[in-house]
This record gives sequence, structure tokens and C-alpha cells, in this order.
Amino acid sequence: MSDAPTKDQPKVADASKGAVESNDNAGLKFEGYKVPLTSDQKIASASGQSRDGLSNMGDQLRNLQTAQLSDRAASGDRTGSGDKTSVNDKALIGDRAGRPILEVQNRGTSEAFAQEVAKGVATLPEKVAKELKDMGVQINVFKDIFEYDRAMGTNKAKMVVNGQNVALDAPSLFDGKGKPPNIAVFEQLGDGTAVSSLKNTDVAGLARHEAGHAYSAAHGFLSVQDKNFQAAFVNDINSISPAKMQQLVKEAQPGGPLNYYLGSPSKEEFFAEAFATATGQGSDKHANRRMRELFPTVMKYMRESTK
Repeated sequence: MSDAPTKDQPKVADASKGAVESNDNAGLKFEGYKVPLTSDQKIASASGQSRDGLSNMGDQLRNLQTAQLSDRAASGDRTGSGDKTSVNDKALIGDRAGRPILEVQNRGTSEAFAQEVAKGVATLPEKVAKELKDMGVQINVFKDIFEYDRAMGTNKAKMVVNGQNVALDAPSLFDGKGKPPNIAVFEQLGDGTAVSSLKNTDVAGLARHEAGHAYSAAHGFLSVQDKNFQAAFVNDINSISPAKMQQLVKEAQPGGPLNYYLGSPSKEEFFAEAFATATGQGSDKHANRRMRELFPTVMKYMRESTK
């Protein structure tokens, strides 16, 4: 869950009606990914799709936009213990030499949950961790979104997106408009459901997913700006066989396990999860398996570009 490009920023595409062309094996299409392919990016034609790119998969936008943190956040208001998560008396988040780069603040959750989040943060690519530190990004672990609102003076729990109350299904968020920018991971959903009990959810990967949003936003939203990422995406889509494409289309439909990542005209959710998966640990176990299987060029590019 992250900030999405605003109307004043370039968007990947406008949603198009009836995007799936099931009768011609065209598969997923995302308008806006009409990227000139370099000579070393050879396109497989197994899916029968042209090089002209991809138009969006459906007309449901699930980019959960987060509101700007209030001045209370800037004033340093805090709740919870504020303890830095550590292992063996050493900061868990650090570079290869053990020097701390990013620290996870436990704001009232169980130590076990905070430790799990911190493990994911600890293995972020050093380049990315340093960039986030330079941005002043904070990483906090809260019991739930209500505690987050109380600490930050926000009202995110009452946000409604696509008819769904955000508090009911937001295990984490990134607010790049906050002062400072904030990554938050919640131990419980708004209805009290333990995040660790959610099917296919990897707790250590939640902060990594949000870090992917932060990294993308720092560069003007990389799903839009990075033509190499877009070309890698096109390469992989065009390399998917008709049978696998048919299955992928089903999974990307509303209610499907990949709809959150492929069912939106914005590719920020796909970018963030691909970043987390490629660099070690994503937030969604099913999406991780499918991305590794179907998007090897994207995975390779993510690993190489974040070194």
C-alpha cells in the first residue's frame, strides 16, 4: 500500500474497458508499456502477442492511496515503547559490516513480530537502504492502524477505497508525503485479525514491499520512469505461453490472487512486490512464486539495478 502518482504526475495508463482479449491469446495488456525493445531483449512469441505492448488488465484500481501525515508527525509525537529492534545487543538492520543503516522502531507490538519485520529490513539491498536513510524514511511497527493514527494524527483507518475500508485489509503502508516519510507495518488488521495468520502473507516481506514503494517514489515512480523496467516487463509478458497466459489472466481478474498486482492501471504494486521478491523476500507468497516463474527478466533487472 503506497502513495500512487497524483493527477499531476505521469501515470502508466488510464484504465481501459474490457482489457482482456481472451479470444486471441493476447493475454495481459497494459497501455503505456509500449517501450522500444533493445536488441539484447529478444521477445518470445509464444503468447502470440505483438510487440506494441500491453494495455491494462481491468478497470478496478486497487492502489490504496495514503493521506499526508499531519504536522503532529513532524513534531515528533510518539506512542509505544520506541525500542529499536535488535539481536544480540546489535542493531539488526545494517550493512555487511554490521553498521546500522535503517532501524525498526517497535511501537507497541510483540517482540517476535517486530523481530520478523526487522529481519526483512535487514536484508534490503545496501544501496536502497542508504537511499531510504538519506530520505529520512522511518520504519515503525504498530499494533494496528488505529494506533498508527493516534501516533501520527492521521485518519487512515476510515479511508474507503473501492468500497473497502482500509482498516480491514491494510497490513502495512508507505506514506511518502509524511514528514518524515513513513513505512508502517501492523501486527493486526483493523478487525483484530493477526497479520501473521493471513494466507500467503510473509511478515518479513511487508516492510520490504513498502521499501519498494519508497525506492520507486524517490525516483519519480519507477514503474513509470524506468524504461528498462518496463522493457523487462514487456519481455516477460511476451514470453509467456498461451496456456500459462490463460491462467495468469484468471489470477489477475478481480478477486484473483494477482489482481492486486496486475489488475490496476498503475504498476506501482507490481513494482513494489517484484522489488521485494527479487531482492530476497516479498510480502505475498503466491505472488512471489508466480513472479519468479513468469517474470524472470524483471527479477534479474531488479536484482542488478538495486546492487
